[in-house]
This record gives sequence, C-alpha cells and structure tokens, in this order.
Amino acid sequence: MKSTHTRQLLIEKFTQYTFTDRDGKTLQYNLYVPEKMEKGKNYPLVLFMHDAGTVSPEVKATLSQGRGAVTWVEPEWQKEHPCFVLAPQYDTVIVDDKYQYGPELDRTIHLVESLAGQYPIDTKRVYNTGQSMGCMTSIAMDLKYPRFFAGSYLVAGKWNPGVTAPLAQQNIWAVASAGDPGARPSMDTIMAQLDAAGDTVSRGTIDQGAPETEVDQLAAQMIRPGIHAYYLLYQGGSHRSTWQHAYDITPAREWIFEQRKKS
Repeated sequence: MKSTHTRQLLIEKFTQYTFTDRDGKTLQYNLYVPEKMEKGKNYPLVLFMHDAGTVSPEVKATLSQGRGAVTWVEPEWQKEHPCFVLAPQYDTVIVDDKYQYGPELDRTIHLVESLAGQYPIDTKRVYNTGQSMGCMTSIAMDLKYPRFFAGSYLVAGKWNPGVTAPLAQQNIWAVASAGDPGARPSMDTIMAQLDAAGDTVSRGTIDQGAPETEVDQLAAQMIRPGIHAYYLLYQGGSHRSTWQHAYDITPAREWIFEQRKKS
C-alpha cells in the first residue's frame, strides 16, 4: 500500500494569519481557537516560540518541528484545559547567544495584546513557553514584562544570570538536560541564585530514557504548596533531545495552567 499524502491532524487545527504591528512591520503566526467555547467565558492562551533551527518564511514550520505547539491542542488536553494556542513563525533569529534581542520580542507581545482584544482570552492566564531560542525569548519577555505572563515553561534555554533576579517574582518551570552545554550550567546558576535569594526551588532529576509514567510521577512529587520555581533535569540527553520529551510532562503543564496573574 502506497501513501501519496499525509495529513497532520493537529496542525490542521491551526489557522494562519499575518499581524501588522504599529510600526507597519508584520509577523506571521498560527492560532488555535478552542472548538467549544461557552458564551461569556474567557479562556487561557499559550504562547509557544520555536528554536533557531526553525527560522523560516514557512508559517507552519513551527508546528511540525516538535511538540511545543501541538501538545496543547490534543483532544485529551483540550477536554480538560480548553485554551487558545499561539505559535508565531519567525523568519530571523530573534534572540542570540549574546542575549541580544530584536524588535520581534515586543512585536510578539503586541500580537498577544491584539488577540486579547479580539477573542475571549483570560488575560490573567496567558502563559509563555519555548525551546532554545524560544526559551530565551520567554525569559527575555519575563524580564522586560514581569507582570505580563501568569507562568512560564522554559525548555532548554539559557540567559545571563546577572540579570535574572526578577524571575524570583514569577511562576516558572524549567527543563534542561545534563548533556546540554548551554542550558544546563545557565539554569543551574539561575536556580541557585533564586535559592540564595530565599526563593525556594523544587528540583528533580531523572534519566531521559525513563518511561513517561516515571517522569510524570517525579514531576507530581516535585509540586509543593507555596513553591513557584521548579527545575527538572534530565540525566544524559542533549540540547535538542530536551524538547523531544519536555512537552509530554503532564503534571508540569498542569501546574502551569493552575497559575493566575496577580491583580
């Protein structure tokens, strides 16, 4: 039996648009709208940002190179956690290894604000996440807009530990691999600094080859009342392999969705 066409059903759930910012510049993006919304009810929004390897003019590229966007639109997740999912497509590197970012960072924030004015989005439950470059963008957003997001799921990213003190006031769950020469030491230092500042970090370590059930069990055990900073480290693994696993850690994602932005 030969196949002449492959359908990607989760990707088909997204619609493609172009946002024009106040400076006239544009940004392509993919948007998933919950299929069954109740009148008068607002819903959370997840912003996913891709890695530098997926920089492309092809708007759907971010949807097919990993699970960072599609994991939130799976029927099982949407049944319990109906939400909007926003996945911008960047055609240039928006954050570099020197921690410098371009205008796309602010443009993405403006896009979220624009969508919040068009759809029933709960602005107290807007979450950001990303892998590698996307994770760095998430951190940069958290530092520049510390009251914008209710929670951040940080996957395989790094940042300058000298300026990350504001993360102590935010809800974050970071995931890295011991074999990642960039993210691992950076996240180790950032989390150690949060501890030193009196902001207790809950940590967990597990082999990257462990079954999903064991990873979920560990993540669930990490969650404790009053703790808003979590760090799960995979033993072994690599930079790229981190996001092949991180977006399937159900207790971590559920914890993110429990967070609400303070008034």
